[in-house]
Amino acid sequence: MHTWKSCTKLDGHLNSAIELLHHAAQFVAMYGNSYLSKQLDDSQNNLGWNEELARLEGRWVENGNSRLSLGAVNFELVLEHPGRAIHMSLDGWTRHQILANLLVAAKETGLDTNLLRPISDFTIPSHPVHDGAMYQKPALELLEACASWLANGNHILNKIKPQF
Repeated sequence: MHTWKSCTKLDGHLNSAIELLHHAAQFVAMYGNSYLSKQLDDSQNNLGWNEELARLEGRWVENGNSRLSLGAVNFELVLEHPGRAIHMSLDGWTRHQILANLLVAAKETGLDTNLLRPISDFTIPSHPVHDGAMYQKPALELLEACASWLANGNHILNKIKPQF
């Protein structure tokens, strides 16, 4: 059961952390987009919020073979596959290095890593990490605030979901 989380007001530091997590979430969307059948609504790249683990989770691919998630508070990617979870910190790595680490981890799932490619169907606002800057882990209180915002947003969406 969800307990409403107290949230801080958005400010420049929190907004920067949200933008950074948004860019990191593109790895999760890319994983689903690379390994799931394309859908008219692009739902192959969507993410769900796991409040217990504070993760943005992608969909399971290849009949439950694996899925990629973004640990919002831990600032890491988590590649789950049967019997194993590979945790990959984002802190101190560039986008290209993270992609290389993800390719190594994805090899363990048995999936064709040649299919793992960035999404080119849309763009998001520019950020220094997209142009080669290193991901730098925001302060823990900022990441926890982001997780609270995500948890509350998920709670609201789940409340209105039956109306659609």
